[in-house]
Amino acid sequence: MNNNIRVQFVKIPVSESLNTYIENKVSTLIEHYPFIKSGTVFIKKELKNIERECVCELELHVPGKQLFASSNERHFEAAVKETIKQMTHQLKRTKETVFVRH
Repeated sequence: MNNNIRVQFVKIPVSESLNTYIENKVSTLIEHYPFIKSGTVFIKKELKNIERECVCELELHVPGKQLFASSNERHFEAAVKETIKQMTHQLKRTKETVFVRH
């Protein structure tokens, strides 16, 4: 994966399979939006919400902005997928507004 994107497991054991899943999803984002400079993915559990305890937070740095997306789901893979979906929407808007040539 791009060396500028870090994956951090917060107070939970590192899962190689989940790490690989995240790397694949984020790599796809970077391929579609090469203006991404760096970012961090945080994987953690929320103890207050047992129904949707798996949390994925994604923070990306793009020229002139910092973007953030987060989701809580039953499973980490679903949280990653939803967070990537939210971030994709933000990246599309950023690309349209910041990188449009007049």
